[in-house]
Amino acid sequence: MACAADIGTRVKALKAVTPMGVVVNGGLPDGVRSITVALPGWQPQISHYKVTQQQAAKLGELYANSRTYDDPALIKLIDGVGYLTLSTNTLIGKTAVEYRPNGFTDPDYVLTEGNWL
Repeated sequence: MACAADIGTRVKALKAVTPMGVVVNGGLPDGVRSITVALPGWQPQISHYKVTQQQAAKLGELYANSRTYDDPALIKLIDGVGYLTLSTNTLIGKTAVEYRPNGFTDPDYVLTEGNWL
C-alpha cells in the first residue's frame, strides 16, 4: 500500500499526447489528442474520481465549455493503478482531477491535481 505522499506525487501523472500538425480554426478533429490520468491504488469497489476538462472557446464562440467524467467503467486497472484515457480536440484548456482512493471509509481524503494543456 502506498503512503499518502507517494500517491500525491504519482497522481500528477497527467499526460497529453499530441501529434504534430497544422491547426486551423482553433481545434483538432475528434480523437486526435488524448489525455491519460493515472490513479494509483485504484480499487473499483471503493475508489472514486472526477475529471473536469475545461476547454478554451473556439473561433467564433464566446464561452468555453467543459466536460466531466466520473464513470468507473472508463478506468482500466493495471497493476494496482487505474488509467483513464480521454479523447479531446482541444489545444488549450484545463484538466482538473479529484481522486478519492478510499471513498467509503475516508470520503474527506481527496487528492487534487490540475494541468493546463
